[in-house]
Amino acid sequence: MNIHTIILAAGEGTRMNSNRAKSLQTVGGTSMLEKICRTAGKISKDITLIVGFDKESIINEANAFTDLNITTSLQPKPIGTGDAVKCGLDKVSSGSKVLVYGDVPLIKKTTLENLIAESSEGASILTTTLDDPFGYGRVKKTESGFATAIIEEKDADSDEKKIKEVFTGILCVDKELLESSLQEVTNNNAANEFYLTDIVSIMSSKGVNINTCISTNEEVQGANNKKELEKLESIYRSMKTEELFNQGITIVDAKRLDVRGEVKAGKDCLIDVNVILEGDVTLGNNVSIGPNTILKDVEIGDGTKIEAFSHIV
Repeated sequence: MNIHTIILAAGEGTRMNSNRAKSLQTVGGTSMLEKICRTAGKISKDITLIVGFDKESIINEANAFTDLNITTSLQPKPIGTGDAVKCGLDKVSSGSKVLVYGDVPLIKKTTLENLIAESSEGASILTTTLDDPFGYGRVKKTESGFATAIIEEKDADSDEKKIKEVFTGILCVDKELLESSLQEVTNNNAANEFYLTDIVSIMSSKGVNINTCISTNEEVQGANNKKELEKLESIYRSMKTEELFNQGITIVDAKRLDVRGEVKAGKDCLIDVNVILEGDVTLGNNVSIGPNTILKDVEIGDGTKIEAFSHIV
């Protein structure tokens, strides 16, 4: 089965108060766009970026990912996510599954694989549950658990606003089913936009069973301003240190360790405070890293003790 990922990267992100597109803001040492594309590249051969604001910068960034097959499509005007996806469908070959998502850089490969597997009947959507779902599209479901509609905040009535399960913006659909459904999407809503979310009710009305996959809040966290960007950074740091704990590494203070790449380690390694690990870092057995140290793209042999304030690249 061919998976073609469409990434919505046309957003301006005005609340970032930046001259750069939102997807070019950095988390863990690389742009959100790079993290999104790298994850997509693990589960799909083809990636299409929908660009708009600051498109030249996004295209230049994507061109650096030479190991990925990335094309771009322009959304001339920001008139909704449904229109954005439609702009990229000509790049998708017939018979493909289309995975659609946007600026959620912390999504895991396994989560996307589960979503794709759940789309076997035609379509699946990724959801999460929030204690305070204000601002998010609520997911209406049948008693059997199939999604029947996604109701945007601006269009939800009082009962619909009580629903805690929300749409993350990520879905997987057969190309032909997606294309035909988008043809029926209108902008008859409070924002006068073409919502991608409307295809859920359109498909459901045609008898398509739309499965839902539930994700953790952390994986699908986005950022619309610099404060939320800092929260993303904190979540990313926690995810990376959890990986190191699972390898058996002793970390003196997880809040004072930044992992900005991939780390492999042997047994009985120790990392002191205020350490930054960048790029590909390999630690042998019994390696100890002193405080206030930066390691970048290095391989450290067994038994090495790295002194404080070291900078090894």
